[in-house]
Amino acid sequence: MSNLEPPAPSPPAPPPATSEPAALHTVHTAELTRLRDTIDELLLLVHQQNAEKQQLLLTLATQVPRLREANEHLILATFGAQDMQNRAETANRRQSEFMAMLAHELRNPLQPVAVANELIGRLSGAHPDLPRLHAVIQRQTSHMARLVDDLLDVGRMRAGKLTIAPQSVTLADILDAALETTLPLFERRRQAIRLALPDVPVRLTGDMVRLTQVFSNLLINASKFTGDGGAITVTAELQGGMVEIHVEDNGAGIPLALQPRIFDLFTQGEIPHDQVRAGLGIGLALVRAICELHGGSAGVHSAGPGLGSRFTVSLPAHASHAPE
Repeated sequence: MSNLEPPAPSPPAPPPATSEPAALHTVHTAELTRLRDTIDELLLLVHQQNAEKQQLLLTLATQVPRLREANEHLILATFGAQDMQNRAETANRRQSEFMAMLAHELRNPLQPVAVANELIGRLSGAHPDLPRLHAVIQRQTSHMARLVDDLLDVGRMRAGKLTIAPQSVTLADILDAALETTLPLFERRRQAIRLALPDVPVRLTGDMVRLTQVFSNLLINASKFTGDGGAITVTAELQGGMVEIHVEDNGAGIPLALQPRIFDLFTQGEIPHDQVRAGLGIGLALVRAICELHGGSAGVHSAGPGLGSRFTVSLPAHASHAPE
């Protein structure tokens, strides 16, 4: 047995040399490069934003004076428009006052003329020409009285003082009263008038006098714009809780451009060449105003010049006609 000790184990082999410092250096270099690129991009972005800001400031510097000038013009225009509106309202008020005064001044001499004409009618046997002269004066006096009444109503309408006194009335009674005042005009011009009403009496809640005025104006208008020997038709139909009355003629018609304004005050269509212009252009304006006071409306349709016209009045029917 040997006294020699066993040999000591050999130390472990050292690990192979690595390139860790070099790798870290490469990573740091790459990160530094990316950081520099990011900083450069940010600097470029800031530069662009500064440039845009400078451009915006420059634009504002040039536009602010223009905006200020435009604002000054707008303020002046606003004051100018207000001034024009005030002048228009003043002119409108003065016009309404003038028409009311004119109507009252015209009414004063009409009454004695009408009384004198009535006395002339009693002396018809004194001279063969007196009946004809009496009829002329009667016709023209009635026409003047109607114009005066329309002038008074226009003044009330523009002042918001046009009123109605509703009651239960029938459409037939209204149309009969309107025809009573206009029939001499149709007879003089040899114009045919035809009525076609529903079989059942149509009742309305309205002002008898005002609604008679509506249809008198429509019938007079139809006669005025229809030639001698023409025809006017009045029809009515119940539509739900409304009654629609159509006054249609085969006369001069209405240009399409004029139809939206036909119910405006002082608007008139072209009078046929064989007629003398008559009226003041206020009858249809009163028609619309009175219909609206009754909760209804007025409209017109015409295919054009020479093709006749159809005026439609829509009014609430009496509750007894309401659909179940």
